[in-house]
Amino acid sequence: MRFVRGQDSFNHHYLNAKLRYYRAFRERWPDLANWFAEPLAERVGRLPGESFHRPSFPASHKARPYLTYLGLRGYAMFDYRWMFAVGQLRGPRRRPRAGGGFADPLGGPACPVRLLSAGGRS
Repeated sequence: MRFVRGQDSFNHHYLNAKLRYYRAFRERWPDLANWFAEPLAERVGRLPGESFHRPSFPASHKARPYLTYLGLRGYAMFDYRWMFAVGQLRGPRRRPRAGGGFADPLGGPACPVRLLSAGGRS
């Protein structure tokens, strides 16, 4: 929670909402392993075609910033099915090579996917 409270440049209403979502998530799943055992639809939270404001499973949907934080800090490792379903994965952009094919944008071995930071773009 100290991490969220330290984000002074953000709107305080938004920060308080993030803390409420975090608390609701932790109340529902005090042990993260229990959340991982839930069906994919419940872990994703908002099903295709659903309104952003009325997800089927609001605790999971609204906790995505917290879950992203856990993943980026190394506290949780998410399965590809969840990451693709919530739209957190992007393939690296590839540049065409002069002789044909594509260059690796990272300059090394190809990285098939990566988790985006909150608000980041590939």
